[in-house]
Amino acid sequence: MSRTHRLLRTRLAPGLLGFPQDGRTIQTPSRWQVRQPLYQTSIGRWRNYLPHTGALVQLLEASGFTYTKNTAERQTTASYRPLKRHDRRWATPPRSLVAPFSSSPRRVPAAPCSLKRSFIAIVCASLGGEAHWLVENHRELRPGAPGIDSNRLTAAHATEEYRDSIIHQIATRLVDQDGNSVEAESDRVFVEKTPKNALRIPFFDRIFPRSRFVFLWRDPRENISSILEAWRSGKFRTYKKVDGFEGTWSLLLPPDYRQCRARPLEDIAAFQWECTNRVILEDLKALDPGRWISLSYSDLIGNPAASLKRILKFVELDIDSTLEQHLAHPLPHSRYTDTAPAADKWRMNEPEISRVLSSVENTWQRLRGLD
Repeated sequence: MSRTHRLLRTRLAPGLLGFPQDGRTIQTPSRWQVRQPLYQTSIGRWRNYLPHTGALVQLLEASGFTYTKNTAERQTTASYRPLKRHDRRWATPPRSLVAPFSSSPRRVPAAPCSLKRSFIAIVCASLGGEAHWLVENHRELRPGAPGIDSNRLTAAHATEEYRDSIIHQIATRLVDQDGNSVEAESDRVFVEKTPKNALRIPFFDRIFPRSRFVFLWRDPRENISSILEAWRSGKFRTYKKVDGFEGTWSLLLPPDYRQCRARPLEDIAAFQWECTNRVILEDLKALDPGRWISLSYSDLIGNPAASLKRILKFVELDIDSTLEQHLAHPLPHSRYTDTAPAADKWRMNEPEISRVLSSVENTWQRLRGLD
């Protein structure tokens, strides 16, 4: 390293030269990331720059190159507009879209990972992980855009343009458990599990009217403790700045978050848990009862085989020998776990949690009533 440094005659910070000795974990791209076609996320974004490329367009067309004859499309400055090749293919949404929305604003240990590496791996297609970009690739749907002050989206936001764009992104990024591309026409169930989308059920219901929802909820004492740890770690910052709140924001951004300004961290964590679960309950209540099921985290951990069989029955899929074999082993930890799971781990934050528990009691009681 030092010899290379001298040869290049560059000025590198000492911390860069000594990184093997500092003991920190080295973060590397996921298997899904490194298998993606280079620059795939930039497909179609050249249209954003059309107002500034008039001379280039004239030169290209004069040379015989024609990219479009749609004048209205040339003039658009809207964020990413999908190509039309998937419109006919996905005119009817997939056979079944299952959305396992967790009540946790972050991924809870073990449960979603086991779902992804077994149920999803064998019978489903996914986006290879949490897909925050699926919605937030559209600037107009991000918090801070006109009419958008949180991660909450309703059916009114699901315009045809956003529907086409989201379907196109899904169709071009579907992967199996090994990170291999999956054809949009394949007879698989697509599973989406991004925590922020727990606040967007009406939005996705409008886009995918045949979708089904798996509501995974967790004891607030455990979940609030995990949320506290996530905030303290600094690894789950989602927004550098949001209106009406001082400092960076971590995890999902519920409606009415401004009431958390200058509040203790345990108040923010309790608010995230209570508001998210309350919104989910109200949104699911508006759906046909046959389109969603609920499952507690404790039941999933206590009896994963029975829990996943129940989910498979709900989505009308059969369990096979590979999945049976997988379920015979202990559930793996989620890759988003900050510290190792343990019984009663929440008690390390018991004083803070006890102070705010009354504020979530009503919603907790409603969740217990689902079982």
